[in-house]
Amino acid sequence: MKKYPQFIAIHLLLAIALTTQAQQQPPASQPGKCMVQGLTPPQFETIDRRGLVRPAYKTYEAVPAEYRTVDVRIMVKPPSKKYVYVPAEFETVVEMVAVKDAATQVELVPPTFDTLYETIETRPPTARWEYRYPPGDCKSEDPRDCLVLQYVERPGAYLKIPTLKPRTSAGFRTAPGTGDSIRIEKQRLVREARVEEVEIPAEYITVQRQELVRDAYVREVEVPAQYRLEPIQVLKDPGGQPFWAEVDCHLTEYNELPITFDEGSANLSPTATSVLRREILPFMQKSPGLQVEIAAHTDSRGDAAANLQLSQKRAEAIVNWLVAQGIPPELLIAKGFGETRLKNHCADGVKCTELEHAQNRRVEWRVVPYLPK
Repeated sequence: MKKYPQFIAIHLLLAIALTTQAQQQPPASQPGKCMVQGLTPPQFETIDRRGLVRPAYKTYEAVPAEYRTVDVRIMVKPPSKKYVYVPAEFETVVEMVAVKDAATQVELVPPTFDTLYETIETRPPTARWEYRYPPGDCKSEDPRDCLVLQYVERPGAYLKIPTLKPRTSAGFRTAPGTGDSIRIEKQRLVREARVEEVEIPAEYITVQRQELVRDAYVREVEVPAQYRLEPIQVLKDPGGQPFWAEVDCHLTEYNELPITFDEGSANLSPTATSVLRREILPFMQKSPGLQVEIAAHTDSRGDAAANLQLSQKRAEAIVNWLVAQGIPPELLIAKGFGETRLKNHCADGVKCTELEHAQNRRVEWRVVPYLPK
């Protein structure tokens, strides 16, 4: 009889274990779909809380005086007289005035000449005997043996000199001259200058005057209390319950993201954030409670430990950006693999092209079963 309670306890624990195991088994999924275990997120409800900002109190209010506006006409300048000077009036007349007397015109006639030429001898003709070399080669070793004596005549030189011969004598002729006159305009008085008396009327302005209708006074005012509604988040459901979700099977495998980083940097570029906003963020917002792994890789160049650390920082940079967009941090896993998972043969010491190295520098993501951190 003492063993009966132990027998009941053992069967109770076995029933609980079988029930838990049955709950952990995923239900059947559609073809091409996979079942992934997630964790229900906490549910919050927004309510408005009314808080006192300022209590009610009494105060005094000054009521300003009341006025009415009336128009007042004020003379700013009395009437007066002024005298206006009217200048004299003139008319323009034209008159011819002699400015030079007439004088006799004298015209000189120069003499004319004919040109004659006279030939003079500048050098007389000459003739003399001269030694010269005959044409052809000289047969003697001494060139002087070939010289011959010739009688050479040179003509004289002559020059033509022009000379002038008078043809007509110089003379003159006279003619009566004319004087010069100019046309001038003269001002002829038509009316003498005078002074006229002018009446100047008075000047007025219209101003607006404020007449007191009711004097200012003070009255008591009741100021009501002031409240403010503050929206607060109240936990409606703590969540944390495991559940099964059906997703496309390819999402449970590593999917490459077209994200690149600057060399040695883990900073996200605007292009990288736009890729995350398009590829991962909508999925996680539509599938709350599913856990996503971010995996970053490098190529084999450089120190392996440094590459591992750099890839971890890049994965964490992506996770931090998703958390900033409202994704719970417990649903994100950052893993940096460095150069431990190369996609091709480009290991240390292997010569590869830049394109082949770029295949290893990649960022991937996948949906993983929820694992408490």
